[in-house]
Amino acid sequence: MDVIKLVDCIKKLRGDFFTGVPDSQLGPLCNYLMNTQGISNNHIIGANEGNCVALAAGYHLATGRVPVVYMQNSGIGNII
Repeated sequence: MDVIKLVDCIKKLRGDFFTGVPDSQLGPLCNYLMNTQGISNNHIIGANEGNCVALAAGYHLATGRVPVVYMQNSGIGNII
């Protein structure tokens, strides 16, 4: 994925909290987040996808904002 398109997509989502499980297929996204956010209160790398969804739900309940959860397609089953 082109980095410019990736940045545009993130801006359209208006996300300020990111959590997910890194994957080689998500390399450009992971690299962008590490370069801009690092590992911080705004970017948390989870042990598994279910943990990431729980973090995102807690963030939304606490702030009312919409978080961004990234995962590979095989992670969808783990969030259930």
